[in-house]
Amino acid sequence: MRFEDRVAELLLGLPVVKLRLADAVSVFSKRGVTSLTGLEELNGPDLLLAHAALLHQSAALQELDRRIIAVCQRVKRARLDLDDLVQLVRARVLVGPPPRLETYSGRGALSVWLRAVALTTLSHATRAKRDQEADDDAGDEVLALVSSTASPELRAIDRKRSAVLISALERALKAFTADERTMLRLRFVNGLSFEEVARIFGLHRTTAMRTLERCHQQLVARFHLELEADEISKSEFDSLSRLFEGSFVMHLQRVLGEEK
Repeated sequence: MRFEDRVAELLLGLPVVKLRLADAVSVFSKRGVTSLTGLEELNGPDLLLAHAALLHQSAALQELDRRIIAVCQRVKRARLDLDDLVQLVRARVLVGPPPRLETYSGRGALSVWLRAVALTTLSHATRAKRDQEADDDAGDEVLALVSSTASPELRAIDRKRSAVLISALERALKAFTADERTMLRLRFVNGLSFEEVARIFGLHRTTAMRTLERCHQQLVARFHLELEADEISKSEFDSLSRLFEGSFVMHLQRVLGEEK
């Protein structure tokens, strides 16, 4: 079977997608996929659906919306209304520039990709709602560890320590690729399992697990290097290192959770 014939078969199985064969072939060739072997490594129907939705084809948009609603129903938490979450995810996926849907590569099911987007959106929305209700600066996790009876001087010291820690972590993360940061975010911010992260990236579970473990170890090492570059005292270095290593997930959630 020829590559074009297989693409034509995919189109026939997608009544909600209205594309010419040449345009459908172009969807794959733009991603360097021009062979049957390469095509079978992708989720072709979902990739064509995503492309049609980006073209604002009505039927494709309705199918995408159905999947968004299904995903949001599974991940929704009590703090956020389902309709609000659906609206936020819909906007995040389809509104740009550029629309987030353009980053869907076809390596993994579209529903799994949408779940990751929904979890990230939910995390941001829940944090914003919580901060609004609190009506204070409780978003600083390090300050949350300080007793409410602490003096203004102590609070100022902890703000400074928090700023140094977060700055070092942000600089350390710049050494990682976009895919590595996304994997860290999905695992530690969104709480996805190794299996779910592996499916999103089209990897074996063991490969995803080893990659995340390597990134974790390298991130801690790079954080220490960045902290040393700040030329702080040894006692302050030791204190911040213990604080970071004892609350790794919490600080990673803060920094990666703010990335768009």
